[in-house]
Amino acid sequence: RRLHAADETEREHGALVYEELGLQAEAKGKPNVAKVYYQMAARRASGELRQRVLTRLDALKTASEASP
Repeated sequence: RRLHAADETEREHGALVYEELGLQAEAKGKPNVAKVYYQMAARRASGELRQRVLTRLDALKTASEASP
């Protein structure tokens, strides 16, 4: 159980790191790079963090579809 809990914590930490990298990429005007980071975060995240990341991904997807 402890190993599973430690693995879960490590995955969440990784997801937070990728989320932050995605936010930084967005701020620099690099939406495609941000999407990749958010996808990596979503694979590792769960719960509220996962939902937050998926919301950012959806927003980027919607924005890219709106622009020609």
